[in-house]
Formats: sequence, structure tokens, C-alpha cells
Amino acid sequence: MGVCMYALDPQSQTRFVVPAYMQISDWERKVEIAMREVDPALLTERVHDAEWAIFQRWQALGARGEGTEEWIAIAAAVDGLLSIKIHILKWPDFRMNS
Repeated sequence: MGVCMYALDPQSQTRFVVPAYMQISDWERKVEIAMREVDPALLTERVHDAEWAIFQRWQALGARGEGTEEWIAIAAAVDGLLSIKIHILKWPDFRMNS
């Protein structure tokens, strides 16, 4: 089974088409941006943007009660963002027992 990577738009010009299995959601895109940010001045903002996008998606998934694979991906993303906050941004680790 082949995947169409190009299509004609209404003006009969060829354009690239991303297959559905390669498309990523808004929250995934924002997590990726945060994970790749190297400018410390922008990192906190990128992490907050990703967390907000995850929260919005979490609300949408919770309302429908579906998306088990996506829940696993969200949990991994949250762990990654927490790691950035603790190890790079030097936020306190709230999981530590005092």
C-alpha cells in the first residue's frame, strides 16, 4: 500500500501532503519545541506553552474517555518537561521527601 506524498491544489499546482500517521498534534509540537529550545531566556516560556497545550488536550481526552496510547505519550512528555524544569531551569524537585 503506497502513501500519497504529493497532491494537486485547486490551482493544479503540486504540493506536499503529510500522511495522517506522520501528523503531530499541537501539544506534541509544543513539547518538541520546548525540548529543543537552547536559549535559557526562552525555555521557561516554551515549557509553559507545552504544559498549557497538554492541559487543553488532557481536558479534551478526559471528556471523551479515550486515547490510551496518547495518555502514555502525554505522561512521557510531562516527565520530560519536569526534567527540564528540575535539571535545566533549576526548579525545586517537589517529589523529594524532606
